[in-house]
Amino acid sequence: MRAGVAMESKMAVIFATLLTFAMSYLIFRFSNKINKLMGVTGSLVLTMVMGLLWGSSQ
Repeated sequence: MRAGVAMESKMAVIFATLLTFAMSYLIFRFSNKINKLMGVTGSLVLTMVMGLLWGSSQ
């Protein structure tokens, strides 16, 4: 029974990793369009929010 739980956990980690890779690829692939859509102000706001999140995690 324990081996089944370990296998499910491994599959969940593999799925999460692949999903992260896919999302990162799409963001980098369409970064120019995303940047145009957000504009200068949106980019500044996103930068501030990400800096706040990064700073709070340390």
